[in-house]
Amino acid sequence: PDPETPAVAIGPDIGLGGGLDGGLDGVLERVYATITERLVTLPEKSYVARLHAGGLDRVLKKICEESGEVLLAAKNNDAPELASEVADLFFHTLFAMAEVGVAPADVAAVLEAREGKTGLKGPKEVG
Repeated sequence: PDPETPAVAIGPDIGLGGGLDGGLDGVLERVYATITERLVTLPEKSYVARLHAGGLDRVLKKICEESGEVLLAAKNNDAPELASEVADLFFHTLFAMAEVGVAPADVAAVLEAREGKTGLKGPKEVG
């Protein structure tokens, strides 16, 4: 786990379980809502406020760092570490989305539009 990303960064009431057999049902939206709220209020002891003060480049560097840690955890077949690093990657990606004004619903719309399509040169109908 990344010591820079404390568990409290997403709020004490947000977990990684619930819904859809313990999946991410609603969790990403709640984390995003917490991030956007903290970007408005900028609480003094908030990781979000501190990261925001460093500018967008700082969060983009965190995304690169977390991506590398995801790769290493997967390569090492370390499931608990992979789950932790993916959580960090999701958090920092949601942070970048909030900074730029992209909502989870925007990403969901893109993914839904891609459902049932495949292809190396771009999405194509399956069948």
